[in-house]
Order: sequence, then C-alpha cells, then structure tokens
Amino acid sequence: MPHVFINYRREDSAGYAGRLYDRLSVHFGAESVFMDIDTIEPGIDFVEVIETAISQCDILLVLIGKQWVRMTDTLGRRRLDNPEDFVLLEVKAGLERNIRVIPVLVGGATMPNSQELPAVLINLARRNAFEISDARWHTDVGRLIEVTEKIVASQQIQEKSSQIVQEPPVPEPQRHATSEEILPQEKPLKAIEGPRERRHICGERILLNQLAAHTEAHTRGYIASEVGVLTEGLKADEPTLRCDMCQSRVVFSKFALHMAVHKAEQHGTNRPA
Repeated sequence: MPHVFINYRREDSAGYAGRLYDRLSVHFGAESVFMDIDTIEPGIDFVEVIETAISQCDILLVLIGKQWVRMTDTLGRRRLDNPEDFVLLEVKAGLERNIRVIPVLVGGATMPNSQELPAVLINLARRNAFEISDARWHTDVGRLIEVTEKIVASQQIQEKSSQIVQEPPVPEPQRHATSEEILPQEKPLKAIEGPRERRHICGERILLNQLAAHTEAHTRGYIASEVGVLTEGLKADEPTLRCDMCQSRVVFSKFALHMAVHKAEQHGTNRPA
C-alpha cells in the first residue's frame, strides 16, 4: 500500500485536509496516511516525527487554499518566509528527497508562481497541480486515489528493475593447445639401410641398420647382447621425444639413431669406415 503524507495549513485548509484524510484512510488504511492532527503523540518532537514520516512516504500532497501564500503570523510576517515554519519544512523535505510532491488546489485556489514562493520552494511551482472542487469532491478525490495508485505501482516496478542483478556472462571454457599444435611436426626419420658401418660414440663399429638399436640400449642404460632384436617392431605411432639438441620431435624408437647422428658429428666419427 502507498504511504501518503498530507501537508496543509490549518488556517487555510484544515477542513479540506480532514475530509481528504478520512477518504484516503478508508481506501488505503489509516496506517498508510499521515496527518499531524491525529498521528503525533503528545510529548514527541514534532520536527523529528515529520522528517521521519516524509522519508517513509511515497507521495506528499500539499493542500493549497486561497490564503496559503499570504498567511501571516501574529507579528504580521508571512508564514512561508519563516525558516522554521512547519508547512515550509515539510514541503522542503519532500522536494529534497525527490519524492512525488503533488500540489492539491482546494477551495478555488490557483497555483502560486515561483515569484510568490521562497527560494527553497521554487521547485514546487514546476509541479503539476491537481484540483479538487467542492462541487465534484467525491469524483475528484476518486481520481486522486487512482493517480496515487498508478504512481506507486510505477515506483514499485522501477524499484524491482533496479534490484535485478545481472549475472556476469559465463566465460567459454579455455581450449588448451595440443602438443601437435605447439610443437613442430617432424617427419619420422627413414630407416637407414645398407651394409656400411659407423663407429659409435662408445668406440664400437656397428652396421648402420643396427646403430639405432645400439644407441637406444645406451640410452636406456644397458647393452643388449642381441642389438638386432631391438630394431624389430618399429611403428610410426610409437611415442615421440623432443631432441634436446635440435628441438625436433622424433619417434622414440628412432630417437636413439637421431641422437647418434648428432653425437657422431660432434666427435667427428660420422664418416663411413
């Protein structure tokens, strides 16, 4: 339900304020309508109660009668020029809090212009006024209730929209490059055929077609008695290793041969016997 605050000056529009309060209380409930006569308990600071009530209300209705602008105090000073005037403080608080402030013209009053208002209330002159005539009282108040309900409904929609938390977009799963994409692909070394011999780094002279197996045996930490057996069963899909000398990827079974060529070149033993 909306919370409505009725602002009025007793000498100017007390009768209208009372009638409007009764009608709004029946429609919205007495707890939703604030007017100082009935709702402020004795001994309570009036200014604190007013400020708290205005901060909690959705709509401030400013009742303006024919004498609203010209009302004076016992010393002949205009009420609106008194910075401690309760009517001025209520309207000022509503304008500062940017709540919906509606001037309600009663008793045939007209909307005051900015030149007739104190500086702190100039913005009130730019608010569109709502007129309640004596002849159409019930009809006009009914229209005011409809306007109030529309205003509150619009405010609630805006509040819900502002409370919607936009979820951050779900990041796409990172794709990790495969070793084939990172490392250059090298063609497997072709098998070396022929009866030529080469001297291995260990000093032995070995047939070229057995040199790979012999070096592989060294790499694994043993010397095979039958090095020819290790050359059997070579497959292209065997695991590959990266040569730490030229950074090429080489099939593991042929890795030893690849390394042997490098090492033989370093020691000058790559010449055929």
